[in-house]
Amino acid sequence: EENLNNISHLKKLAGHKSAYRVRIGAYRVGFFYENNKAIFARVIHRKDIYKVFP
Repeated sequence: EENLNNISHLKKLAGHKSAYRVRIGAYRVGFFYENNKAIFARVIHRKDIYKVFP
C-alpha cells in the first residue's frame, strides 16, 4: 500500500478490505488493490459511485 500513498485524493472505502476511490473533479474512479495490482472497476459521476461500487 506504500505505492498508494502517492495518489492524490485517494480514499479507502470503509468496510471493504481492498476497495478504494480516487476523486477527479466531479467523477470518481473505483478500484480494488490486491497483491500490488490495481483492478479498475468504475469511472462514474460522484452522485452515483456508491450506488454501484463496490
